[in-house]
Amino acid sequence: MLHSTIALAEESVAVAGTSYEVPLMRLVARLGATIAGVAPFDTEPKIVIEAARSELTEIEKTDELERSEAAKRAHAQLDSEALLFGTQIRTVTSRALGGSR
Repeated sequence: MLHSTIALAEESVAVAGTSYEVPLMRLVARLGATIAGVAPFDTEPKIVIEAARSELTEIEKTDELERSEAAKRAHAQLDSEALLFGTQIRTVTSRALGGSR
């Protein structure tokens, strides 16, 4: 989400003065409000970009590790078709967990 927020904030600078500016800035402000260091609904793209990049730098190693571990689990549990297209959500019943009904 942080990468998307950065891209949208950068795009909002590029479309300044057009009819796209206001709605895009509204979106950037909403997304920016979820980032540490950005005042709620602060519509300055530069501040949103800097805060998002700072947040990415802070979480980057942990994020990469978690994604790598999730990918390993997926490869161990799913066949190639499920890896590509996904799989149906399975319902877990109390019986499957060892309980009785």
